[in-house]
Amino acid sequence: MSTIGDNKRPTGKKAADTEPFKRALTGCMRAIAGDASLDVTFSGDRPG
Repeated sequence: MSTIGDNKRPTGKKAADTEPFKRALTGCMRAIAGDASLDVTFSGDRPG
């Protein structure tokens, strides 16, 4: 049973594929920084 504030309750929706967005964002960050070796990391944690 889910409760208020429960982020893990099941939904009927399929999760969106975020890989194309992550690849595009990584490329943009590298271009803006002017550093092709820039390491971009994504996390599933909520912002603090």
